[in-house]
Amino acid sequence: MIDLASLWELFRHSIAALLVVGAGMPILGVFLFVRRAGFHGIVLPQCATTGLAVGYWVLPAWAGWAWRDGPSLRELLADPHHLEGYLQAWALAGALVGAALTHVARRTRGAEAAWLAALFAASIGATMALRSRLPHAGEAIDAVLGGEVILIDAHGLAIVSIAVVVAAAAVLAARRLLVVAVVSPELARLEGRRASLAELSVTLATTLVIGVGVSIVGPYAAFSSLVIAPLAARRFVRSFRAFLWLSSALGALAAIVGVVLAFGPLDLPLGPAVVLGATLSLAPYLVPRRG
Repeated sequence: MIDLASLWELFRHSIAALLVVGAGMPILGVFLFVRRAGFHGIVLPQCATTGLAVGYWVLPAWAGWAWRDGPSLRELLADPHHLEGYLQAWALAGALVGAALTHVARRTRGAEAAWLAALFAASIGATMALRSRLPHAGEAIDAVLGGEVILIDAHGLAIVSIAVVVAAAAVLAARRLLVVAVVSPELARLEGRRASLAELSVTLATTLVIGVGVSIVGPYAAFSSLVIAPLAARRFVRSFRAFLWLSSALGALAAIVGVVLAFGPLDLPLGPAVVLGATLSLAPYLVPRRG
């Protein structure tokens, strides 16, 4: 039997961060879904993870320059809170590079999916290649890749909460223009610069929250919240507003189920447990629709 009170007392920041990501990121995932860009929800977190690996690779040189009179490399790695801002910057840089490359891929005629798959594969390869060359940070990268996110503190929770709220607010504020752009490209052209600026702002906000989110809760929670929750919600909704709120509710529920699976008898890492919880929401797709 799980002692929920003790669990919350020990890991409240990690659980709260997963709930924030679970409830907020699906709203961004809906934006990707309606643009028929759901695969971006897989590619961008992976690019952010590669950014983290690059950050760890650069860390020895950076520590020798920026922290010349400060903590040693070993001390920095022993207390990851020293590196929060540094790693978030690198994850965000990776997500921005990924966003730029996915924008280029969208302009290819009929080959977008292939280019995105190639980018995803290249990002995984780069991450693992860097991992093999990082004896000083192997355990830290393995923790990110393995979905171990139980060491989030109040500062990390605050940062991911702000990023998610800002990005979700951008999507909600621009939702009419986003729907217009998908349903009627001709009408979107009439909107002109407003529609373009709305899409750009939402794209940048989404990239921001992916970069920050991956550096704090890891890629698995980002994957499942951006992709699986909107996919599960789409079967049951008939309006864009309902699509947004049901996706958010399912993402939060997946985080709760993931916590139960992680700290229950299965004893799973939190990240993969959240993915498993989100995947359970796809069960209705196994039942054929009538009519």
